[in-house]
Amino acid sequence: MSWQACLDEGRVRKILPDIERARSLAAMCERKLNWLAGQRIADVTASPILANYFDVLGELCDTIVVSRGFKVSAASRDCVVCFIADVLREKEISEIYDHYRKIRNRINYYGKGVSQDAASKGAEEIRGAFTKLKSKYAKF
Repeated sequence: MSWQACLDEGRVRKILPDIERARSLAAMCERKLNWLAGQRIADVTASPILANYFDVLGELCDTIVVSRGFKVSAASRDCVVCFIADVLREKEISEIYDHYRKIRNRINYYGKGVSQDAASKGAEEIRGAFTKLKSKYAKF
């Protein structure tokens, strides 16, 4: 799959870039990330906290996509992976995004839990990816 294939298949559509919306969304992502950083990861909280960390990363990616004048359908989250890899040329971050997207889906749609250690590692990786994306691509 590629970003171009996502466009060709209509899984992504062109919209007018909305910088005000992007600015507001990026600020909300930052607030959510700060709130999550204050949460204690324990066995009982590991899965929901990790799922929320991914959601914040996903929201930031959506913000960057919108700022570039595109809208990805909710059912086409794999196209965001392509956007990060092909458009932003951030292969490592695309792999982190895709890895935690799958884990979040297992948590939310199949009730599969993660350990405290896995959630802690994921939170750290996601925070790193978030920080890099925000500093390079979400300066609105």
